Amino acid sequence: MAEQETGSGSQEPVAGKVYVDGLTPCVPSSAWRGSVSAHLFVAPYTNLLILHEFADKLGLRRSWFQKGKRMPHYDVTPGKWRQAVAAGAVLVARKQMVEVLHQWDRYRSAAKEKT
Repeated sequence: MAEQETGSGSQEPVAGKVYVDGLTPCVPSSAWRGSVSAHLFVAPYTNLLILHEFADKLGLRRSWFQKGKRMPHYDVTPGKWRQAVAAGAVLVARKQMVEVLHQWDRYRSAAKEKT
């Protein structure tokens, strides 16, 4: 893989932008036939419509959106990954993606405390 495809970006994720991490190996399943994938996502406090509008531009179906997961996201194939980067998604390293995952955990915990 080229350096760009490994997700070597170092930008700190912030609200209002769409991010994609690097392509990584995955286990094919009945729902996913590919051998590599990446995640298209936003930071907490970002309206999810921003993510959905970006995904629409890439031709991703709304039914592919994974809301129930710890971090709302779309899985993307290598071809869609390249389209996402070309369309302006910010490439982040795995470390930054994991930080956003933890941000989502904190966001959801705070929301539960308010109820």
